[in-house]
Amino acid sequence: MALAEALGDKAGIARYGSCHMVMDETLVRVVLDLSNRPCLQYDVPVSDQKTGSFDTALVQEFMRAFAQHGGITLHIDLLH
Repeated sequence: MALAEALGDKAGIARYGSCHMVMDETLVRVVLDLSNRPCLQYDVPVSDQKTGSFDTALVQEFMRAFAQHGGITLHIDLLH
C-alpha cells in the first residue's frame, strides 16, 4: 500500500529499471518492471539460516510480498 501511494499514477516513472550493486566482495543484480504482473525470481543462495538473530529466509519472503503487493516483476540475482 505504501509503495502504491508513493508511485501514485506512475506518471513520469520509467516502467523498467535495473541496477548492479557491489559491496565489498558481493555483486548483486536487481531488475524490475512496474508491470502490474507480480512475479519474483530470487537467486540468492544463503548458507546460514540466521545472521545473528535475524532469520535470513525472511528476506525472500519480504521481496515476494513487495513484488506481489506492488505489482512488480522483480528479479534479484547474487552474481558474486
